[in-house]
Amino acid sequence: MTASENTSPPPRKPRWPLWPVGIASYYVFFVILCFVFAFMARKVRFDLVSDSYYENAVNHDDLMRAKARVRALAVQPALEVDEPQHRLIVHMPPEARGALLTLFRAADAREDRVYALQDIVPSVIDYGTLPHGRWQVQIRWETDGRAHYFQEDVFLP
Repeated sequence: MTASENTSPPPRKPRWPLWPVGIASYYVFFVILCFVFAFMARKVRFDLVSDSYYENAVNHDDLMRAKARVRALAVQPALEVDEPQHRLIVHMPPEARGALLTLFRAADAREDRVYALQDIVPSVIDYGTLPHGRWQVQIRWETDGRAHYFQEDVFLP
């Protein structure tokens, strides 16, 4: 064998090492992913529990006293869900005059509804057009200048 037959070409070196390219592409992908998440987060709606959240927090003690006044009544407000006819029937105590009922939807503040209740007979609210799910019923009224507040969660099918 001659020397020219034994020699093989030297192994080729890559033009550049591949690990820096892998690390750089990982960081570029991470930065792009952060921008995508930031863009998606800007589209998400988030509502406070109420528009006057901080004012309500200041008046929390008054709200607790109004709830205690309702618990002390001989006849409590009562809610009845009539599923077949998609109605919410509200039975109020006889002394409750000029009561306002708020259907509060925690998932979306745009769906909140306010209704004036009838004074003597049970009030009937048609909920057929409202989205199904959990709602919070809040009823407020005044008797002899003293505030009353009743709250109950209902599921509207």
